[in-house]
Amino acid sequence: MKIKICARKFKVKVVQTIRMDGKNYQGICDHKEKEIVIAAESCLDPMATFIHELFHGYVNIVGVDWNGILTPEYMADLAGSFGAQILFENGSDVYEKFEELFKARVKEMEL
Repeated sequence: MKIKICARKFKVKVVQTIRMDGKNYQGICDHKEKEIVIAAESCLDPMATFIHELFHGYVNIVGVDWNGILTPEYMADLAGSFGAQILFENGSDVYEKFEELFKARVKEMEL
């Protein structure tokens, strides 16, 4: 599955586990490779993790200064524009497509 974030195409993958630096992760957003990867085995809430990783991709692209002052108003504006951008570029069924991908991969892995 591919998804657009601010006109940049990211590949979405579901794998059994993600282990880096001796730790397990539920998901990662690799900006360099333009990939969002979700771990089927350790993921507690696949949809929340998918949206979380999409948000990482979005804020990296728009250049959020995490060291700056992040007011509640700024964060609300950022979250609103993020949601609108994802739906605008990918259609309203983007989340259903992810659910189908996740379920199919879990079935293939027999988890």
